[in-house]
Amino acid sequence: MVYGWAGTILRIDLGKSKVSKTPSSEYTRLFVGGRGINSKLMFDESKPGVSAFDPENPIILGAGALVGTGIMAAVTLQITSRSPEQHPEGFGELNIGGHWATELKFAGYDHVVIKGRAEKPTYMYIENDDVQFKDAAGVWGKGTFDTERIIREDLGDRRVQILAIGPAGEKLVRLATIEHERRSGTALGGVFGAKNLKAVVVRGTKGIRVYDPEAILKINEERLETVKKHLEEGAGEGSSIGVDCNKGCFEKRDVGAVGYFEGFEWPDLDKTDGGPYVEKHGVKRMGCYSCPIADVAVLNVPGVGISVMRCYPFFWPRLVRLTDMDVAFKANMLCSDYGLDNRNLLTAISWLMSL
Repeated sequence: MVYGWAGTILRIDLGKSKVSKTPSSEYTRLFVGGRGINSKLMFDESKPGVSAFDPENPIILGAGALVGTGIMAAVTLQITSRSPEQHPEGFGELNIGGHWATELKFAGYDHVVIKGRAEKPTYMYIENDDVQFKDAAGVWGKGTFDTERIIREDLGDRRVQILAIGPAGEKLVRLATIEHERRSGTALGGVFGAKNLKAVVVRGTKGIRVYDPEAILKINEERLETVKKHLEEGAGEGSSIGVDCNKGCFEKRDVGAVGYFEGFEWPDLDKTDGGPYVEKHGVKRMGCYSCPIADVAVLNVPGVGISVMRCYPFFWPRLVRLTDMDVAFKANMLCSDYGLDNRNLLTAISWLMSL
């Protein structure tokens, strides 16, 4: 009996439109978690000298060991491949929250290994045991916002979970991202684009078997009390949406220097405080699967649009000395829609400003 894991690795060959499945047990017993198993799969599936945009370069999607088990806030999806943004190209990985990894395990898979290049724009639709190669002509060239909407309409299921690239990934921009719920990470979107892969969509209804459900409930109760205590002790509203956390990064660590690593001497820094901005424009909160903290604020900004506020909007005002938060919010929206990495793009822009 397998507990915690779905038990299967899904392997997709886009060039041959072929799907195969292998047991994940040979990996799960030796390499803990999505990151560890992804790294071993990358080692096994890679060939020396292959570039990030080569069809034989694998891109691997993996769920963490506790994802789907009911453990509070265990949601992480790990994506591993060669990194197009590095020079020379090297090992690249990103991890992202949301709902995709949980849905993958509920569909019956721990990891997905994707290789090859589709003859035409394609998206993968994984629904439990059924894995389909779908024509992506209707969404190729579109931003990630429209892509998600159109795919959900075409499939007739608003609960499918989607990883998608925008025009930047299609054009093999090295700073292109893979987006999920208007959030992303390390720039691996060009790997999808090089494979003519617009999106990977998953829907699962199988669930995960756990050894001791009562123990999980007890763990969750203890963790929930810790969260409540943290909020009651004055961490405040801002920290639960990433505002205070992000501000702390800028003020206490080098991750957030104003301008091109030019320190923190900027009298307008307080004008970029996200707390009042979220309070003014926030319409709802959302969070990841099985997490009690809805730490992503959904904002509706007149004349700009609706999107989420987390960490990345803060890189815009501080790295380019921008005090208009509406402009920063719009820039962040455009990056999510086009599928571009905010931070790396801003590093280049702030470098040019410094010159």
